[in-house]
Parts: sequence; structure tokens; C-alpha cells
Amino acid sequence: MKNQTLLPFLFLTLLFSCQDTSEKTTIIQSPDGVLKLEFILSDTGIPQYTLSRNGSTVIDTSALGFNLRESGVLREGFTIVSTQTGEVRESWTPVWGPQKEIQDHYNELFLELAEGGANPRKLNLRFRLFDDGLGFRYEFPKQKAITEVTIMDEYTQFQLTGDHLAWWIPADYDSYEYLYNHTRLSEVDTAGMNYGIENRPDRFIANPHAVNTPVTMKTDDGLFLSFHEANLTDYAGMTLGIHPGNLMQSELVPWADGAKVHAKAPFTTPWRTILVTDTPGALLTSNLILNLNEPNQIKDVSWIEPMKYTGIWWELHLGITSWSLQQQEGSWGDKGGAGHGATTENAKKYIDFNAENGIRGLLVEGWNQGWEYWGQDTLGYFNFYTPYPDFDIEEVVKYAKSKNVALIGHHETGGQADHYDSQLEQAFKFYHNLGVKAVKTGYAGPVTPTGERHHGQYMVRHQRRVIEMGAKYQI
Repeated sequence: MKNQTLLPFLFLTLLFSCQDTSEKTTIIQSPDGVLKLEFILSDTGIPQYTLSRNGSTVIDTSALGFNLRESGVLREGFTIVSTQTGEVRESWTPVWGPQKEIQDHYNELFLELAEGGANPRKLNLRFRLFDDGLGFRYEFPKQKAITEVTIMDEYTQFQLTGDHLAWWIPADYDSYEYLYNHTRLSEVDTAGMNYGIENRPDRFIANPHAVNTPVTMKTDDGLFLSFHEANLTDYAGMTLGIHPGNLMQSELVPWADGAKVHAKAPFTTPWRTILVTDTPGALLTSNLILNLNEPNQIKDVSWIEPMKYTGIWWELHLGITSWSLQQQEGSWGDKGGAGHGATTENAKKYIDFNAENGIRGLLVEGWNQGWEYWGQDTLGYFNFYTPYPDFDIEEVVKYAKSKNVALIGHHETGGQADHYDSQLEQAFKFYHNLGVKAVKTGYAGPVTPTGERHHGQYMVRHQRRVIEMGAKYQI
């Protein structure tokens, strides 16, 4: 969590200053002076920005804005109401990770914008410029003109300065499980790539000329760029459409009704992030996205334990054993001739192996009833708190504890998030009462309700509920 001292407090109170709102251009630099952000309000009131490094343009003039269902396009006719700039320097301690302490040092630009008229719509922008990149977001303040918000499109542009080499995967609304392509940006085209998703309801590519984030690039000058987002909370995931002239523009994953985001003012969007480094390794070691994510809200983190683990998992994929038992005429039996993998006896064998080799965790998949319906056109079949009769979960947990091994639970939903929601509290309470401290969730299938997407706001909200339930029961 954040460790703010008197020094950053002084930075916040003394170094944030108001600017002359008659100026339509505002410039801030990164703390080391290498990166420069320039905000411009065009003659027609369009908010725009540029980003340069050591005097060379990295992102050319790029526009910002929205299309709202209730009130139309929101991207021009603005005036600057107020401007603030300042420097923040602080540090924080992660729960776990490769660094004991993370430095958070940036210069910030905050702008309040408003349209003209008697009841103007208001939109705020916040930019944070780090030594290795930029993060910015939109902030909808409380106001009379905008209350209920339905975002139909977000118009965030990234105007690149060349046809850079890019490492990319397609903008699939449901999956990131693709091998990365390495082409020029102008060559992004999934139309003829034979991904074989035509008959897969758990895959969907709406725009063949778009990419999922993060997308990483190398410029002809040797710079490495990476575009992504941070603090994705109650919003749709962002893909990037590739347009002529080396332009990328945000394309949000929609709801089933076609809207991208449903919200109420006040609210903020996720951060749009641009990393700019000399080496690819510096992209990996950057803390920019971590620093832009919201601070940890869990006060007691003592129960969170990273660990190595084995699992009754790979043998299932190899077909050595099966995820399920098959019930016929009231009796349980092996399905398809393969023995059931998640048995009490098999789990104890894994526990013994873990104990002998100093491996802390054991994941067990296929322990709960419902797997016998996998692959059928059946909904609501998983039971997340009832084991198969050949898996004595209380005995397994007890035996594991005696060997200093921790059982890792498993909740496969088949993509049926609504069904999982209906059992969520009971499922986590069940594990909590057993002393299980970790659970692996899975969403291998199309989302229900039908028409919702894995990367849309519906599922972002669902994942948040799961995370909060885990925190409630210390799992």
C-alpha cells in the first residue's frame, strides 16, 4: 500500500499550481526532463495531445473525446475552465513481487473542460508523465448536463509517427489466446489468417484491422513503445483500431445491446498508457501500470501467499484421467473409460509428492459435480460446493495440512458467469470454512448471458465481484 511521507505531501500542496486558462497549450515534462507532453485545445475546441522524447515526436497530434447515447458527440467546442500542474514523488510496498518497494514519481497535468451554453457538458482530463511513459484518463465530474451515461464510442487517438514494427494479437473480444504476429502496423489484418474461430462461440473478432492490448512496437529509430491500459474498473476493455496514416483509435468491447459502457457521473475511465523506452527489457521492468492501478484496499494481507504448485490438471488434458464421473440410473461411474482424476486417493499421492519436494500448493480440478454435462448444450450445471462422491474434500484438506501442503480450489464456470454469481457467496464460504486460501477460476466457454463478451463491462463487473468475494473470505 502507499507509503506517503511529508515530502510527497509538500509536493502535492506546494508544487501543484494553477495556470492561465486563456492559454490553449500546456506543457509538462517527465521528472528527468526526457519526455514532454503537450496539451492543445484546437481552434474549434478539440482536446488534443502530443508526446515527444528528447525533442523527437513519439505521438503526433491526437484527439480525445466520446460519443454518448444521451447527448451525442463530446469532443469539440470545449473551453478550458482550469488547469493545474504538479509533481508527486512517493513510494509503496507491494504485497509480493520482485521489488520490496516501488517508486511512484511523475508530473501531472489536470484540466477542467466545459462546452459553451447555459447547461454545458463538462469533462476533465488527467495526464501523468513518468520517466518511462505516459498515463492519461477521462474524468466525468458530477454535473447537471450528464448524469446517466451510455458511452457508444470512445475516441482516444494515438497518432504514430511511422509504420512501426509491431508485436500484436487480434482484437478478439473473448480471448487473448493467440500467438503474437510481428509485422508492420499497416499489415495488421486477420481476415486471411485462418484462426479457425468461425464455429467457436467463445471467440469473436469484429474488426480484422484491430489489435488487443498490450501492443508493442519498435520504431525505425530504435525506440520501444507499448500501448495498454491500467485500473480497468467498471468499464469496457479497450482494443485499438488501425487506421490509415499510422493512426490508432480506441474501440471498446460492447455490451450485447451495442453500448460500450453504462455509468453514472461522477466516474473515471481506465488509464490509457504509453510506455517509451530504449530497450525491450525496460518495458518489462516498468512500474508505470502498477503505479496507475488503484491502491490496495485490503487492510490485512497476511493470508495472501504466493506459492509453487502442482495439479490434478495436466493428466486430465492428456486423457489419462477424466474431469468427471458419469451418473447413470443413480450410480456414479467413470466417464468414457478414463478414471476420475480428482479422487481422494489420487490427491493424497500428489500431496505426498509435494511434501517430498517442498512444493506448497496442490490444484485439484474436476472435484465438483457438474463436469458430467461439459460440452453439452446445458446451462447451470456446475455445483461449486458439492464434491463428487469419490473426493472427500475434508479428508484431503486435513491430509494436506498434515503435510504442510495447501489445497488450491477450482471454479470452472464454462463462461456461465450469471450461474456462478448465483452461487458465488456460498462457494467462497464453503472454501473458507475448509481453510482453503486460494482458488483458480475458469471461463472456458461463451459468456452467459448470451451476447456478453469476456472483455466487456459485464464481465469486468463480474470479475470485480469475484475479487471482492475472495477478499471477504480471505481467498
